[in-house]
Amino acid sequence: MRKIVFILLILSSLFFNTLLGSETKTSNKQEEKLQKINTQIQINQQKINVKKRKEKRELSSLIRLNRKLDQIDYLLKKARKNLSLYKNESEKTKHKLAKLEQKYKLKKIAIENRVRQIYKNKSLGILDFVFSQKDLITSLNYAYYFEKIMDADFKLVKGIQKEYKILKTERKKLANQTFKIRNLKTEINSKKTTLAQKKKEKNRYLSLIRREIQKFEKENKELLRTSQEISSLIQRKGQKQKFLGTGSFLRPCRGWISSKFGYRRHPIFKKLKFHTGIDIAAPRGYKISAADSGKVIFAGRWGGYGKATIIDHGNNFTTVYAHQSRILVKKGQQVKKGQLIGYIGSTGYSTGPHLHFEIRKNGRPQNPLSYIK
Repeated sequence: MRKIVFILLILSSLFFNTLLGSETKTSNKQEEKLQKINTQIQINQQKINVKKRKEKRELSSLIRLNRKLDQIDYLLKKARKNLSLYKNESEKTKHKLAKLEQKYKLKKIAIENRVRQIYKNKSLGILDFVFSQKDLITSLNYAYYFEKIMDADFKLVKGIQKEYKILKTERKKLANQTFKIRNLKTEINSKKTTLAQKKKEKNRYLSLIRREIQKFEKENKELLRTSQEISSLIQRKGQKQKFLGTGSFLRPCRGWISSKFGYRRHPIFKKLKFHTGIDIAAPRGYKISAADSGKVIFAGRWGGYGKATIIDHGNNFTTVYAHQSRILVKKGQQVKKGQLIGYIGSTGYSTGPHLHFEIRKNGRPQNPLSYIK
């Protein structure tokens, strides 16, 4: 009977250990999956930030392009107005020239006929005509007026010729102006077509950037949901675990606090972001110690955190040690409070050697200065 009980105890012990080992493996896999998801979220966020900067540049470029198109439209409007004006002036000048030409021709014909008639009646001649009058006074008057008529005719013809010449020069100028404006209009239209094409291309590129931003944001939304689900699962499992830590935290390394917990302007991205821990500045190679006893649930590269270690202290508390130059512990390893776990570095998104230290409760960042003793 004792033998049977002993065998049953051994079997139950083996079953419990197997089950516990299975749960530990499952938990580790979930933590690993969570880590990968969080890293992917960070990578996607970086891509979103890059795309948004591109979007901003393209929008600025489009604004400048629209201003240029507005200027081009104004110049085209002005060119069309001037072209219409010069065309009207040219038409008026053309009509004036036609009238003057007709007037000139008629006057020229009249003078030619008069001269021809004088030469034709050469037998009488101008003197015979003049002196055939009844008295000398009348004869002299006829001669005087005849000379005046001829002189006036010639002056009129010369005046018409002069006016015709001026109008012809004016018409030539108008024709040149019209030609220049037509060329200018063609050039402006060409520029407008080029700018419109550029605008079309930029709008297409901007749409592409926005689609990519939406894609990454959608992916991050789904990843975040999965991350929250896994965090909840780990949290529920963590509540079942025994308390590993002492309940109090040590300062993990020597140095001075270069950045506190809370909102700050990011030193690399230059944007207002929430700082989930504290930064302790120290020379490269300074020792990093475990803030409390616990189990290493992550040790390796973690996106912008660079070389990082995460320790689970039980009772829903975890600590994060980021930007290390070298990690001395492995995933699954049990560590004691104050144990050496790594060295100060500047890996990941870092502007210089320091330790980014976080304390999280139920996965939520806490102010480490409220816990460190």
